[in-house]
Amino acid sequence: MSKQILSVKSLTIESKGIKYIKNLSMELLEGVSYIFLGEMGSGKTVLCNAIASNLSSKYRVVSGDIFYKEESILSLSENEYRKIAGSEISILSPEMRFHPYTEVGKQIEDILSSHNLLKKTKKEIIPFLEKIGFTKKILSQYPYKMEELDLKKLMFLITLLLSPNISMFIHSFRGFDSEIERFFINLILEKVKIEKMTPIFVTHDLSFADRYGEYIFLFKDSEIVEHGDKKSIFDNPQNSYTKLFLESTPYFKIKYPKK
Repeated sequence: MSKQILSVKSLTIESKGIKYIKNLSMELLEGVSYIFLGEMGSGKTVLCNAIASNLSSKYRVVSGDIFYKEESILSLSENEYRKIAGSEISILSPEMRFHPYTEVGKQIEDILSSHNLLKKTKKEIIPFLEKIGFTKKILSQYPYKMEELDLKKLMFLITLLLSPNISMFIHSFRGFDSEIERFFINLILEKVKIEKMTPIFVTHDLSFADRYGEYIFLFKDSEIVEHGDKKSIFDNPQNSYTKLFLESTPYFKIKYPKK
């Protein structure tokens, strides 16, 4: 039976009097693929940033807590959290950036070295690059001269080499062609199976959720309105909003027509 790896207890987060997370609770098990599904602005990304200890200063945790392996994330100092950031809990979002004026190869090696993983993973870097269409020459390039999509692929490389216990992907596959998307997701799902990684895919795309999710949390207005395994959510939704959300998408109407 899978172990609990993360729990959120009665969490409320606000900014300027507006609640972006409202008394939210959830439990995540290791080795399960999760989908945070919902419209833009429903609270998915704010929750992920809280889990990653990456909230901007405009947000304030009003109440509640987040526990990783039964230890409070919100109680950790910046230095304490840095020890688990990346190697145990990672977040890959559109806001992440390389330093523009440092060679990408040096940045990759520095990140791996900071987690004592360079020696273990160095031999994997070049084969990995080749599988996503690069040669080793890219390691000597500077980010400010590179395409955003190429930098995004390299961010994935770092995340998968770090092989964190919990990895959050916030709309991270936008712009990739279907072949590259499948390559990365197959690697992630392989780590789920072999290493019991717990990925969280943040999306409002029902077809993506259907293909890759095991367990779905549906967000609306900073709350979770329904959650369950994919089959129960898609085949037998209980919440009225869930039904509206699903039926508003042509994909769902075609694949899951009403009986």
